[in-house]
Amino acid sequence: MEERRGKNYSLEDEIKLISEKFLNLTKDKDICLISHFDTDGITSAAIMIKTLKKLDKTFTVQIIKSLEKEFIENLPRDKIILFLDLASGSLHNIAESNLQDIFLIDHHEISHDQQIPENVYIINPELHEKQKISASGVTYLFCKELLREKEAGAIKQTAKLAILGMIGDTLEKEIDKLNHDILTDTEIKRKRGLLIYPSTRPINRTLEFSSYPYIPGVTGNIKGVLELLREAGLKPESGKYKSLIDLMRGRWQILLQASC
Repeated sequence: MEERRGKNYSLEDEIKLISEKFLNLTKDKDICLISHFDTDGITSAAIMIKTLKKLDKTFTVQIIKSLEKEFIENLPRDKIILFLDLASGSLHNIAESNLQDIFLIDHHEISHDQQIPENVYIINPELHEKQKISASGVTYLFCKELLREKEAGAIKQTAKLAILGMIGDTLEKEIDKLNHDILTDTEIKRKRGLLIYPSTRPINRTLEFSSYPYIPGVTGNIKGVLELLREAGLKPESGKYKSLIDLMRGRWQILLQASC
């Protein structure tokens, strides 16, 4: 087991090695998939579900908010356990659980006092130069390797889910090589612009509490916000401003009507 954790192994090497192990161990065993209850975890699960279906694997899925010791102790002993976007901080509990084969795809920090159990096959960028990539991004690369010889093109349809998970974990500002490769698979075009969120809050509130970017005379200044909206020709309806997403939806409806 130590050969796959050597310092000379890159994250890509580890993904390839563990994907082969995963295919071998899941030939005659069901899979218990457990993922984190946030954007990154849910998109990771979605990517993996599509892949397992392509591979004709039998599996169950659980989405959880936190990984407790009792939960680990109650996991089935006769299935392959697959953790996504969690469990890097629970290695000590996993070691005491007497589970058989466990696969762990995550990007969270692993504390120095934790040892990786021999029955755990872990893919985590924290073990490889601490590359900034989301769990959904690592899951995508893993699944791409799983389907490499069967349906390599099919997995690219899930690349956008990996990007969504990346944004959910606010990693979109650090587009390094691995993230860039995933972005290339999506055919999404990158453009610079203002980051104004959330898009579902009324636009006056979004602008008032905007800190990235900080808007002089507007951020934290409701009078400045209302003046800006007035100059932009935006008025409240029934005493309430539309959200950014509603404003964009209205714009697209106008464009579609004009093109018909």
